[in-house]
Amino acid sequence: MFDVRSRRRKTLSLTRVTRLRRVLSFVGQDLGTDRGVDAPRCADSEDVLLDTIFIDQLAVETLIGVYDWERCIRQRVVIDLEMDFDIRTAAASDDVEHTLNYKAVAKRVIAFVESAEFLLVETLSERIAALILDEFPVTRVSLRLNKPYALRGAAGVGIRITRENAS
Repeated sequence: MFDVRSRRRKTLSLTRVTRLRRVLSFVGQDLGTDRGVDAPRCADSEDVLLDTIFIDQLAVETLIGVYDWERCIRQRVVIDLEMDFDIRTAAASDDVEHTLNYKAVAKRVIAFVESAEFLLVETLSERIAALILDEFPVTRVSLRLNKPYALRGAAGVGIRITRENAS
């Protein structure tokens, strides 16, 4: 008689063993222990930038929307920013002059958004990203713009974009 449970256990065990072998093989290659091969590198360490400075839930009132009633009132938008910036110099010197001044970024974004009058959140998002890339020493910016309660039944709607400096 065929035992389904026994077969299922064997299949799961073989699957786990296969996964474990793959992981161990991968780890061995990364550590350079597999057949004495040097550890592979994805990029030169100078080319890799892993530092991100973020600003979460920056709330700003602005004129935005396509409907007539939206053109008459200021609405809240909530902005999340992630900006790639090499913090090593600032960390080594412990000097604020060597880092990205997130207060200056926030003030500039607030001033821009408060004075803006766009129809679409897409346009506003693009302009904010361009402003940050043009005026601050960041290599990439990821932005999430949320327009709370713009849609009945939803806490908010919005857009998420990532833009890089062309260099």
